[in-house]
Amino acid sequence: MASNARLLDGLTLSRLLPAPLIIFSTFAGYLGDGPWGAVVTAAGIFLPTFAFTLLEHDALESLAHHPRIRLFLEGVTAGVDRPDCRDDAGAAASEPDRGQPRYV
Repeated sequence: MASNARLLDGLTLSRLLPAPLIIFSTFAGYLGDGPWGAVVTAAGIFLPTFAFTLLEHDALESLAHHPRIRLFLEGVTAGVDRPDCRDDAGAAASEPDRGQPRYV
Protein backbone atom coordinates (compact mmCIF):
# COMPACT_ATOMS: atom_id res chain seq x y z
CA MET A 1 0.00 0.00 0.00
CA ALA A 2 1.40 3.36 -1.02
CA SER A 3 1.38 6.19 1.46
CA ASN A 4 -0.06 9.59 0.67
CA ALA A 5 3.44 11.03 0.53
CA ARG A 6 4.52 8.53 -2.14
CA LEU A 7 1.44 9.20 -4.23
CA LEU A 8 2.08 12.94 -3.97
CA ASP A 9 5.67 12.31 -5.06
CA GLY A 10 4.36 10.48 -8.11
CA LEU A 11 1.90 13.25 -8.94
CA THR A 12 4.62 15.87 -8.54
CA LEU A 13 6.95 13.92 -10.79
CA SER A 14 4.25 13.53 -13.41
CA ARG A 15 3.55 17.27 -13.40
CA LEU A 16 7.24 18.14 -13.89
CA LEU A 17 7.83 15.87 -16.89
CA PRO A 18 6.05 15.66 -20.26
CA ALA A 19 3.17 13.18 -20.65
CA PRO A 20 1.90 13.21 -17.04
CA LEU A 21 -0.56 10.34 -17.50
CA ILE A 22 2.16 8.01 -18.79
CA ILE A 23 4.63 9.05 -16.08
CA PHE A 24 2.09 8.56 -13.30
CA SER A 25 0.88 5.24 -14.73
CA THR A 26 4.45 3.96 -14.85
CA PHE A 27 4.97 5.19 -11.29
CA ALA A 28 1.82 3.36 -10.19
CA GLY A 29 3.12 0.20 -11.89
CA TYR A 30 6.39 0.63 -10.00
CA LEU A 31 4.52 0.95 -6.71
CA GLY A 32 2.55 -2.17 -7.53
CA ASP A 33 5.39 -4.50 -8.49
CA GLY A 34 8.70 -2.64 -8.52
CA PRO A 35 10.74 -2.19 -11.70
CA TRP A 36 8.96 -5.02 -13.54
CA GLY A 37 5.60 -3.42 -12.75
CA ALA A 38 6.85 -0.15 -14.24
CA VAL A 39 8.10 -1.93 -17.38
CA VAL A 40 4.86 -3.87 -17.85
CA THR A 41 2.76 -0.74 -17.33
CA ALA A 42 4.84 1.30 -19.79
CA ALA A 43 4.69 -1.53 -22.34
CA GLY A 44 0.92 -1.74 -21.89
CA ILE A 45 0.65 1.95 -22.69
CA PHE A 46 3.02 2.12 -25.67
CA LEU A 47 2.80 -1.26 -27.42
CA PRO A 48 -0.84 -1.02 -28.60
CA THR A 49 -0.15 2.34 -30.24
CA PHE A 50 3.00 1.17 -31.99
CA ALA A 51 1.40 -2.12 -33.02
CA PHE A 52 -1.62 -0.33 -34.52
CA THR A 53 0.64 2.08 -36.40
CA LEU A 54 2.89 -0.65 -37.77
CA LEU A 55 0.13 -3.10 -38.67
CA GLU A 56 -2.40 -0.66 -40.12
CA HIS A 57 -0.10 1.82 -41.91
CA ASP A 58 -0.70 0.46 -45.41
CA ALA A 59 -4.45 0.26 -44.93
CA LEU A 60 -4.61 3.85 -43.67
CA GLU A 61 -2.41 5.10 -46.49
CA SER A 62 -4.64 3.49 -49.11
CA LEU A 63 -7.69 4.90 -47.34
CA ALA A 64 -6.21 8.41 -47.49
CA HIS A 65 -5.92 8.10 -51.27
CA HIS A 66 -9.61 7.28 -51.71
CA PRO A 67 -11.15 10.25 -53.59
CA ARG A 68 -14.02 11.00 -51.19
CA ILE A 69 -11.91 10.60 -48.08
CA ARG A 70 -9.17 12.73 -49.63
CA LEU A 71 -11.71 15.53 -50.19
CA PHE A 72 -12.79 15.27 -46.58
CA LEU A 73 -9.18 15.42 -45.34
CA GLU A 74 -8.45 18.43 -47.55
CA GLY A 75 -11.49 20.18 -46.06
CA VAL A 76 -10.38 19.41 -42.53
CA THR A 77 -6.87 20.63 -43.34
CA ALA A 78 -8.25 23.87 -44.81
CA GLY A 79 -10.36 24.45 -41.72
CA VAL A 80 -7.52 23.80 -39.29
CA ASP A 81 -4.64 25.46 -41.13
CA ARG A 82 -5.78 29.06 -40.67
CA PRO A 83 -3.40 32.01 -40.19
CA ASP A 84 -4.84 32.78 -36.75
CA CYS A 85 -3.91 29.24 -35.59
CA ARG A 86 -0.19 29.73 -36.17
CA ASP A 87 2.23 30.34 -33.36
CA ASP A 88 4.00 33.67 -32.86
CA ALA A 89 7.05 32.54 -34.82
CA GLY A 90 4.87 31.70 -37.84
CA ALA A 91 5.87 28.03 -37.84
CA ALA A 92 3.08 27.03 -40.20
CA ALA A 93 4.00 29.83 -42.62
CA SER A 94 7.63 28.74 -42.79
CA GLU A 95 6.78 25.24 -43.98
CA PRO A 96 7.37 24.78 -47.71
CA ASP A 97 4.21 24.43 -49.75
CA ARG A 98 4.64 21.55 -52.17
CA GLY A 99 1.11 21.73 -53.52
CA GLN A 100 0.08 18.70 -51.47
CA PRO A 101 -2.45 18.78 -48.67
CA ARG A 102 -1.16 18.34 -45.15
CA TYR A 103 -3.26 15.90 -43.20
CA VAL A 104 -4.25 16.55 -39.63
